[in-house]
Amino acid sequence: MDEVRAKKTIAKNTAALLALRVLLPAFSVVLVMFVARALGTEGLGRYTLAYTFLYVFSTLAPLGISAILTRDGARDPDRLGRLLGSGLEIGVVSGVIVTTLMWSVIGVMGYDRETLLALVAVSFVVLPATLGVQLEGAASAMERMEFITLAALIESAIKTVGGIGLLLAGYGINAVLLAAFVARAAGAAVLFVALRRAGLKVLWAPHLDTFRYLFSRAPTFLAITIFATLYWRIDVLMLSKMGSIEDVGFYGAAWRLLELGMVVPQSVCHAVYPQLANSALGDLPRFLRLGRATMRNLMAISLPMAVCMSIVAEPVLEFIYGSEFVVAAPTLIVLIWTVVPYGWVRYNAMVLVAAEHQSADLWLNASMTLLNVALNLYLIPTYGYFGAAVATTVSIVAYGAAQWGYLRARLPKHQTELVLPAGPLVAAICAGMGAWLLRDVHVVAALAVSALLYGGALLLTGFVSIAELRVVLSSETVER
Repeated sequence: MDEVRAKKTIAKNTAALLALRVLLPAFSVVLVMFVARALGTEGLGRYTLAYTFLYVFSTLAPLGISAILTRDGARDPDRLGRLLGSGLEIGVVSGVIVTTLMWSVIGVMGYDRETLLALVAVSFVVLPATLGVQLEGAASAMERMEFITLAALIESAIKTVGGIGLLLAGYGINAVLLAAFVARAAGAAVLFVALRRAGLKVLWAPHLDTFRYLFSRAPTFLAITIFATLYWRIDVLMLSKMGSIEDVGFYGAAWRLLELGMVVPQSVCHAVYPQLANSALGDLPRFLRLGRATMRNLMAISLPMAVCMSIVAEPVLEFIYGSEFVVAAPTLIVLIWTVVPYGWVRYNAMVLVAAEHQSADLWLNASMTLLNVALNLYLIPTYGYFGAAVATTVSIVAYGAAQWGYLRARLPKHQTELVLPAGPLVAAICAGMGAWLLRDVHVVAALAVSALLYGGALLLTGFVSIAELRVVLSSETVER
């Protein structure tokens, strides 16, 4: 694939993932709005805690095989059908085992009855989520991100419409969480059908060599997944035991907006990864070109986002959740700055895996998780959910610094230097001024004007060219 078509593929896959990762959290925020207004801080706290448990166990159940499907399937498409078949067979067994494990864990946590029932209700999502993750790994290997988008949008529509309908009908949080099971199963089914229609032949017959191959490589990827999951969710689990369910609700309100802010960096990195995996070992100049473009775009995305959300934190929280959640504004301001180093960390983690240094990624994840736990143990008793936010932001900055040091020492030829171009800095200032001037008028108007000022500044400074826009907007078919 030549350079222009490679850029087009990345642009179109990024656009497909953005459609997914913007609309998906948007659906989620709408549902959370109804949960917060119908059930209050305790209801939102239980909802946040339930999804934290789901996130932990549903990322454990795939055993890290999804990452292997993406990397190896991108390098050797002829093996993908066999790898996926074995991955799904393993996923059925591991999904059942992990669901049982989740029941055992929540049984000894000592939560009140309502919280316990919510956790049991959400546990049924683990199995379809496991199969869905394996299918997403195969779709990523084929660079068919639009399949992931379609399946996720159908899932989100069912979950959101069904959840809101159940709330309006007078049902509680448990019915909303069971609706998520139906939605996740539907999404996995849609993705499977799409892959089959695209020509992927899933081989179901047991292949001992493939099982051995997956199990030999899965432990490292699984351990990375476990520590990464704990890193991003341990604060909620610790807060639920060291604080109150209301604290979890306030923290969850701010966390949902951080999650929305992480959408674009996730999408950019996910879209570029198959080509990074292809070029990391055999075409280093192309790998470095991809890296420079990716890091440049990540900086342009994250800095204005953090600036604007910091300025409109209070009106955003009030608009979405109601006036009682405004007290979480300082927490949101601290959390949203996590999005800046998050993009660098996400990209450099992909570099380590693509260059076959996933063991280093594992140890970095483990070290930063331990740092995050230590900071939470120190800060939560004194500062509550605000302390949890500080722990998250400080630890990811340390994480990024540790990654940079490792790459500098062990993989200098794969390292992309971090540079702050003038364009994003000017765009951040312009967008921030727009948000500040209109923050007391209406938060939607403030964010809309900020986005226009941001885009205009990037064009006027020459950071984004008309030619680049044509690549993204072109309807020309990409050869695969």
